Amino acid sequence: MKSLIGQTIDNYHILEILGQGGMGVVYKAEDKALEKEVAIKVIDPFLARDEGFLRRFKTEAKAMAKLTNPNIVTVHALRETEFGFFMVMEFVDSKTLSEWVKEGEAFSLDETLAIAKQLLGAVGYAHNAGVIHRDIKPSNILVSKAGKVKIMDFGLAKVMKKHSPESTVTHMRAGTLYYMSPEQVKGLKNVDVRSDIYSVGMTIYEMLAGRRPFEKTDTEFTIQKQIVDGKIPSPVKFNSNIPKPLAKIILKSISQDPSKRYQKAEEMLAAIQEYEQGKKPKTKTDDSVGTASTGNNKKLIYGAAGLSIFILIILLFSFGVFSSDGTVEPGYLNIKTNPPNAAISVNQKAIGQSPVVELELQAGKTQIEIQKEGYLSFDTSIVVENDEEYSLIFNLEKEAEEIIAEIPDDNKAIEFGRIKINSSPNGSTVYLNGKRVGETPFEDNNLKTGRYNIIIRNADHIDYKRTVNITNDKLTPISATLLPAGKVSLKSKPSGSIVYLNGNRIGTTPISNKSLRESRYQLKFTKEGYKDLDTTINVIHKERTNLTAALNLSTGLFKILVRPYGSVYINNKKISENSIAQITEELTVGKYGIRAVHPTLGSWEKQIEITDGKTNEFVVDFNREYEVIVTSTPINAQIKIDGKLSGKYTPKLIKLRMGNHSIGVEKEGFALMGSEKKIIIEKDIKETPIHFDLKKN
Repeated sequence: MKSLIGQTIDNYHILEILGQGGMGVVYKAEDKALEKEVAIKVIDPFLARDEGFLRRFKTEAKAMAKLTNPNIVTVHALRETEFGFFMVMEFVDSKTLSEWVKEGEAFSLDETLAIAKQLLGAVGYAHNAGVIHRDIKPSNILVSKAGKVKIMDFGLAKVMKKHSPESTVTHMRAGTLYYMSPEQVKGLKNVDVRSDIYSVGMTIYEMLAGRRPFEKTDTEFTIQKQIVDGKIPSPVKFNSNIPKPLAKIILKSISQDPSKRYQKAEEMLAAIQEYEQGKKPKTKTDDSVGTASTGNNKKLIYGAAGLSIFILIILLFSFGVFSSDGTVEPGYLNIKTNPPNAAISVNQKAIGQSPVVELELQAGKTQIEIQKEGYLSFDTSIVVENDEEYSLIFNLEKEAEEIIAEIPDDNKAIEFGRIKINSSPNGSTVYLNGKRVGETPFEDNNLKTGRYNIIIRNADHIDYKRTVNITNDKLTPISATLLPAGKVSLKSKPSGSIVYLNGNRIGTTPISNKSLRESRYQLKFTKEGYKDLDTTINVIHKERTNLTAALNLSTGLFKILVRPYGSVYINNKKISENSIAQITEELTVGKYGIRAVHPTLGSWEKQIEITDGKTNEFVVDFNREYEVIVTSTPINAQIKIDGKLSGKYTPKLIKLRMGNHSIGVEKEGFALMGSEKKIIIEKDIKETPIHFDLKKN
């Protein structure tokens, strides 16, 4: 279709394109009568031929026109002109929420709640007017710099029969998968207002968590299964700063079972407002560590010198101490470290790597140890109480690259402190500032005051490293648990594969004699052009583990059926001759030139790209003809098809067989500007004429 920019249609002067989607193009325009800017959605001419789609488009306009809400884009008019159908809407100078959202960056709590309340108010209003959106997602939500929300694109909305208890929405499987409710994914017909509530909840989830609950590597099938099975993790997994009461509101809104969600948008809005009105979590600190007031009803808890540790302990008073069945709820522990992936032990039991989310704990004193290669170790303890959530953030300090030098001060008297070191296992070697000083149990009652790097080492264990400050006449006790370790050697065929251990890159193969604490690990081997290989290893104390990963080439399938028959070439190599059957080839990933040839009916060529695990399938039907319009300026030029004059003159609708063709024109006394055009015919292209310009000789 010819560009509309600069044209005036039905008193609307088209200024620029605002966006383009599957339904058509949205333009910014000026209403010349009212002298104001509007948005115009022009339906795609191909879709306009579909009576069912056209009926839905008109329904959309009527549904939106019913809605007059400050948080919903207003529809002004529906027009049918020579340029097709279009809808005139309110112009909103804002960005979509998806443009504001940045991968891995969460919105602030206040920003999220302000947007969520406007969303729910608008959605609730639409539901009461008998309209379900069915496609709520960040790209359909406009947010101004001032935080004003406007919901747009009710392109999938259906009108319910107002006041009818049997009201449902005619089934149309659509919408962006990430925000679709389980009933939408399953294609159920009985999709009601609770599906919109799910989509709003998932949008709020993404804003607070800074990401969606799916992995980038997840396939569409994997995501669908996760949605249908209701296996959506708490947003706290991705952002431990989200208050648990608010996380529970979100999780209720995205429940797998619609009956367990909020039944109306007003109910969810009320829950958020109730949360804001004084039911925010209180805070509590533990007596075993120091506290510093922050002036906002929260406390920072700090630990030993040489390690910054901020601990926010959240008490969920608003949910009570007992569950609905009267049982005592356990305590919960969240641990985050900067950097992440530190080894975490709780009560001398290894529980995995940070971050740790909602680890259940029994009431009582809990010992926590943090270790990460290249960083100083840390251990502390907290007293856990029932139905309390403890969120700990540890900012780990890198090991000193050089031994700490003692700078003498002739004017200062020498002061001494004491240090006592115990370890498990016993008999471990102790190093102070790089110097071997003995074995555990170790005690020095005359150690000069100052800062010391401590390393406690034992064969077949991970070194325990820590920095301490020795102060005058004070005892510094250290109790270290050395984690059992084994040796791991990794190879791959071919070599040079990148290796990830529990999601962290550790190098390229071969990797020899790497010390790892005793545990079970997830390994991933990756190499360009090869399929990823995922496996696990068990590292056993004092044992050596050797693993060789054999990687398979990444491949995809190429399928082609030629009618009535034909020969097929891949990169100019013939793989079949005059075949009537479908040809299937497994090809390694990459780009290929494909050609199908019939002895008399022509040829078809295409460049394709094979990707891992995907199928490229084609049907080349040389019997089929498609309609093409050829035009020229000036007119009455004779059309050339594949180098031969056709006896047909422009403008003309001609029919061409499927395949590759050369099209040109000739006119006596005129020369063609440019060259003949190479085209591949796979469908009718009447809407986009092939045009030629000629000039007089």
